[in-house]
Amino acid sequence: MPNEATMPSKPTRLRPASRSTRVWIGLQVAGMLVLAVIAVALVTWLSERPGLRARFDLTAAKQSTLSPETIEILGRLSAPIDVDIFFRPGEGSLQGVVREVQERMNTLLVLARDGAPGKVAITPHAISGGIGAGFARAQDRMRELGLMQVEPGGVIVVSQGARRVPLQLRGDLADLDPGYSGDRDRAAAPARIVSFRGEEAFVGAVLKLGDGSKPKVVFLTGHGERDVLGAEERGLARLVHELEIDGFEVQTWSAAGGKPLPDDCVAIAWIGPEQPLAVGEFEELSRFVESGGALVVAPGTKEIQARDALPSFLARYGIRVESRGWIAQVQIGSTGAPITGDPRCGLIYVSGVGLSAQALTDALRRADRRVVLPFPKSLEIGKPPTGGVVLPLLRTSEDCWRDMPDVNEQPDWLPQSTESRGPFIVGIESKFSPLAPLPEMRALPEGARPECRVICLGAAEAFSNLAFDTNRDLLLSIFNHAAAREYRVNVVKRNVEQRRIDLGSGSALATVHWIAVIVIPGACLVLGLFTAWKRRH
Repeated sequence: MPNEATMPSKPTRLRPASRSTRVWIGLQVAGMLVLAVIAVALVTWLSERPGLRARFDLTAAKQSTLSPETIEILGRLSAPIDVDIFFRPGEGSLQGVVREVQERMNTLLVLARDGAPGKVAITPHAISGGIGAGFARAQDRMRELGLMQVEPGGVIVVSQGARRVPLQLRGDLADLDPGYSGDRDRAAAPARIVSFRGEEAFVGAVLKLGDGSKPKVVFLTGHGERDVLGAEERGLARLVHELEIDGFEVQTWSAAGGKPLPDDCVAIAWIGPEQPLAVGEFEELSRFVESGGALVVAPGTKEIQARDALPSFLARYGIRVESRGWIAQVQIGSTGAPITGDPRCGLIYVSGVGLSAQALTDALRRADRRVVLPFPKSLEIGKPPTGGVVLPLLRTSEDCWRDMPDVNEQPDWLPQSTESRGPFIVGIESKFSPLAPLPEMRALPEGARPECRVICLGAAEAFSNLAFDTNRDLLLSIFNHAAAREYRVNVVKRNVEQRRIDLGSGSALATVHWIAVIVIPGACLVLGLFTAWKRRH
């Protein structure tokens, strides 16, 4: 007979909890939820306090650390800046490296925002989808900022009020190597980031926006030059508008008005004159240039051989203008057939090796950009003033020719054996030390060295409304260079490709040996002994 003590006991029937107990349990759960939400909010609030935040950069190249100069410059901002991000995927083999540059730039901007609270506002825009409310907002913002299009990779725009500075991903933020697919004679090479200059470019834009000065640019008129306010294709209204947004004060001047050239003018623009200068104007313009001024100039379409005309004036500073003829190039039609005998042959595009490594054109060259010069004249290097230098900026390709006018002084756009062949210089700069004292009113930016600068493009049409979309960055660079507005910050370069441990330098080999032979096996041994002890007890 089974023992009563060994028989299973009858399960006790649980009594349902009272109503008050259930209410009390519910209040406890609700209270814990409220406390959890408060704790999360408190932790989030504390994490956003710069004074309580600790951030560590464990990357070997310190890629997630801003330089002290950058933090100092951002802290000195008198008003906040806006950073609009318009990123889009790269093309072909560059997709991966473009994505990496975008990630690094996003990290850098977050560091800038957190390092200077209240000074930097970041707004990313979705422009890749092509649909949706986000895309529509991005389009509206692009129109506000004057962005006509976004190139592969994208652009960020740093702005403060009406002033803005666009920074292209390729050329401004980074240099990219598309790599090589490989063939029988050459091994394949992956795409890579040659150099990342995001911090330098961003700080340069901030410095430019923070500069409260308004350098004065004067457009010379009265000799058949392009209409400064003209909205037609050959006018300069779009250039003038962008110069004013960029912080310039724009005026016009003609000696016929009886007023002297303003002493506080930093640059003169002389675009497309079709008539020579008067004697007084020639002397006034020479005095301005030789006393530390800058001249941005482009010849007109007519051939002018007068003593006081533009070619004679430029020859004094080492720039020779070939007034007769126009540079032409065979064009390729939609069917692939070559086109000659057509005015389209006068549209000269310069890119790649045609863009020099000089400060004015280097960023365009690195970004694989191009500029257009409609119906340009060719330029040649002459003899500059003592101690000066003449530098080519733009060159055509070798398949160009100088199309000479016919009996009616018109081009036929047909290459003749008697006509000169390229390459031709179509952009040039002459720089030399001042030959006369600088006026007191012509203030130079801090750290700028007094220097006379003459920058000449071979085509007045390059400055026109028609070509402005293509040439915008080049033209703004020319005027900023003329005004000595070259903003740079010294940031230590970081090699983004260096991901290996250099065992041949310092104590790297000893450290690796200590970690691999002692630390890791020792940790495994201790963990194993601890596990065995736990099982025995």
